Amino acid sequence: MNESETIGELRRRDMEPIDGNRLAVLSALDTSSGTAVAASPQATARTIQPVVPGFDPTSLRCAAECRLRELIWKHEDLVSRIKEFCQETDEAKVQERLRLLTDAYRVDEAITPRLFQLGVTLRRVFRLPFPLDIFIQSKQDMNAFCIASRKGNRLVVCLPSGLVNALTPQELLYIMGHEIGHALLRPEDAPSIWEDQVQHFSPLEGAWIRALGRAREISCDRFGLLACQDVCVASMTAFRLATGLAQEWISLDAATAYARHFEDLSAMAELVDLEDAAWRTHPFDSLRVKALVAFSKSETYIQALGGKVAAVPAVEMEQEIEAMLAVLLDPDILRLENEKEEEAKGRFLINGALVILAADGEVGLEQVAWVKAHFDTEWAEEEIAEIVHKMSTEEFREHLHEELVATGHVLWAKLPELECARLFHVMCNVARSGGGLCDPRMEALDQLRQMLHLGHEIASEVLENSESPGSGEDEPVAARGDDGEPAEDTGDQPSLDSGRCSTDLELEDILPAIRQVFSGGGPRDRQAAMREIFRLLPGKRLTPRVRDEIDNALTTAAHRGIVRTEGGLLYSDCRTISDYPRELLKKHLVGVMKGSWWEEEEAIRAAARRLGFGKAGANIQAEFRSAIRGALRQGLL
Repeated sequence: MNESETIGELRRRDMEPIDGNRLAVLSALDTSSGTAVAASPQATARTIQPVVPGFDPTSLRCAAECRLRELIWKHEDLVSRIKEFCQETDEAKVQERLRLLTDAYRVDEAITPRLFQLGVTLRRVFRLPFPLDIFIQSKQDMNAFCIASRKGNRLVVCLPSGLVNALTPQELLYIMGHEIGHALLRPEDAPSIWEDQVQHFSPLEGAWIRALGRAREISCDRFGLLACQDVCVASMTAFRLATGLAQEWISLDAATAYARHFEDLSAMAELVDLEDAAWRTHPFDSLRVKALVAFSKSETYIQALGGKVAAVPAVEMEQEIEAMLAVLLDPDILRLENEKEEEAKGRFLINGALVILAADGEVGLEQVAWVKAHFDTEWAEEEIAEIVHKMSTEEFREHLHEELVATGHVLWAKLPELECARLFHVMCNVARSGGGLCDPRMEALDQLRQMLHLGHEIASEVLENSESPGSGEDEPVAARGDDGEPAEDTGDQPSLDSGRCSTDLELEDILPAIRQVFSGGGPRDRQAAMREIFRLLPGKRLTPRVRDEIDNALTTAAHRGIVRTEGGLLYSDCRTISDYPRELLKKHLVGVMKGSWWEEEEAIRAAARRLGFGKAGANIQAEFRSAIRGALRQGLL
């Protein structure tokens, strides 16, 4: 395939007109041998009905997806973090897929007419107003995808050759229809959380986002069924991909039988630990088959094809599917949805401070007054005296412990890990005040760490960078003024930022260190990589702030092709400037110059720094000069 036919340079062209109101699907030929086989238990060469005129693809969204989208999008802070962390990563994923297509074969009617006809069929079935291209990658995996072109004026479906050779044409229609659903329903409306982004979202937020992703898969399965219009074929395809079995081993009643597997699983939900299911990005395959069978009987499906026969009401069908998806939700997390985290934070800090100060002896009036001053409580003097009295009783201390466990669980579920680390940092500051870090206080801190579900490593770093909120570790908890009364609060509140280094890191300082770390050796997990990167940054303390900056820089490095994430590990991606596709170099040049005038040498040096190269050597200059000439021809500069 020549360069002009890659996804980045697709020329404008119109699809040939298609006659007739109904389309005949190709006889299902075995794609590997060319011999005739049955595409479905019913018949071969069955007809495919286009959707009714004016059909709205968004009407195929399942009710669970609609509800979860509304739930997530009403939380402005969560939406802003999704835009900051998820959508940029998803865009990088799209760009990576576009890069993969440069080495793929674009289906040509003259070479592979039967594959070409599948695209014609799909465009007709969904009444797509824009072209649909099919690319084939020489890969043996089973992961297809569909994305919009860069200009958004066509859809591109990519199929691995292993998938094409394993499935019948009608089964391929189901797969391709499913992937088209992802593109038509806008991927950004159902973001994904990658492993390196978990710390930015609370477990509850993660549960919402993953549940939304699972619901999106159910919605897209409906597109697949509309594409092949045979629930037995759709169910058979899902079963074959889940099990890897060839069609010859499967009975004609696979759909009904496999759907019962989910019924058996859901019946055991109270006996079997399904905790891991809440972290799945896709529903169980047996659930998907059962949901497909329910959708095939619904008025939503029948009416989409212009049918008039009586069918199951849409509301009833959606309720059935929502009940199925609910099996995958973690009830322990979801029941905390209405808890107010701000109130929980206040109670946790106050009670935690009291427990820490009481760990090494009796709590006195001065200590409780210090807690009142530093945590902005509204205790009157008689209440302070009462608290001092209660703290001497075992019953009240047990009550404090129980409340800390409860509020800690709420905070773990509703706050990102980094926010929980900030709360723990405040507790570490409290522990360092007055008597300092004695063994009883360290034990109390460890209990608080467990209540917030923080790992030992991050807790140790937080403790290392904490400091006393008072005037020094050897000072009493509440220093006395000249009149014998507790000194006024100076506003020096405990804060996660209190131990940070004096100078902030620049992204351009960290990216070359990342490139240097990954220039040799194999993959690394994120924590190991962060430690190696830090060692290349002289004169810096590993404070939580510096840790955050290195972590964010790793995410940026993934977007800029310096590293890539695979299987939970970080790998080197583009080791040299020659590894970067020309189109990506143009993109980074445009990002650096931002529409202003630059000297060529200066622009090249800035673009090189953006990609983590310490200096712009001869090869880097040559590659960027070539990219500049191409960008000028395209009108990008």
